Amino acid sequence: MPNLDIGNYRIRVSAKGFNSYERAKLFLEANQVLNLDIALTLGGTVDVVEVTGASPVITTETTDISSGVGHDAMQELPSVGRHTGDGGVYSFTTLATGAAAVPGSSTPILQGTRSQVGILPTMDGIAVMAFPQGASPVQPSMEAIQEVKMETAVAPAEFSTAGNIQVVSKSGTNEYHGGAVWDYNGNSLNARNFFD
Repeated sequence: MPNLDIGNYRIRVSAKGFNSYERAKLFLEANQVLNLDIALTLGGTVDVVEVTGASPVITTETTDISSGVGHDAMQELPSVGRHTGDGGVYSFTTLATGAAAVPGSSTPILQGTRSQVGILPTMDGIAVMAFPQGASPVQPSMEAIQEVKMETAVAPAEFSTAGNIQVVSKSGTNEYHGGAVWDYNGNSLNARNFFD
């Protein structure tokens, strides 16, 4: 089933003369290929075989090396700031293996590849051309982001770059909602100097 949205899924398979199969808690990330080998056993139509195991950690269907950070983790992880001068959502790319921060820049390095020549971030599938042009990256609000995924090695051919950063925004609702952030950087919360 291609082109599914990211999120939690429940799979139920049933056929006449076989026991039904049901599996819950399948979390689908951006551009993830999830394979389920389902075997139905003979039986009545009333019995249901329910599998409650978590989704596989290692993807065997693709060869890319990637990692992702979901919305809940972004809200709970510490952040230096939430303004445009900081790395914003791109600061979470440094949590991936093979990624590093560049002093004085908000764009990361993936597997030694500079952002301007070998990394092309996408936001909801649209290329962010500010990276190869040398300008600062587009900084969406952290509250508007569902997931940040980093392709750090053997990226699929659709990205055509050595590394890729995929930003997936949340879907909208018909209800009004908002958030508030208090940013405090006073000395009373800072760590002591080594010589104190």
